[in-house]
Amino acid sequence: MFKFIYKYLKSIITTLGVFYLSFASPSEFRRMPVAEIPHADKLVHFMMFFVLGLALCIDFFRAHRFKGYKESHFYLFCLVYPVLLGGIIEIVQQSWFYPRSAEWADWFADITGIVVAVSFSMFFRKKISHI
Repeated sequence: MFKFIYKYLKSIITTLGVFYLSFASPSEFRRMPVAEIPHADKLVHFMMFFVLGLALCIDFFRAHRFKGYKESHFYLFCLVYPVLLGGIIEIVQQSWFYPRSAEWADWFADITGIVVAVSFSMFFRKKISHI
């Protein structure tokens, strides 16, 4: 268990950060300068899930740098997990975190951030595995 936590510490911390940003009261973020930009929340969703996707890929490549891995495991961990997480967060926001709401556009921004992060990490896989 501790070995898993150590191997995937970046991913765990980033996931917790995504949870905090997703479920915190919107009033906490209204004073931020980015809040004045129209549709800034979509950019924030993109960035949150880009960082999450990058953390997942970095941890995955580091954990498997000396041994091979199945591509299906990579795609499950680095694509499917965060896409499902983004969808579940949208549903939970709508159901239990008023005045938060679920939006397809937010989930699309999440998915776009994940896909860009995974594409980026695949391109720089060898360098990332040594971070």
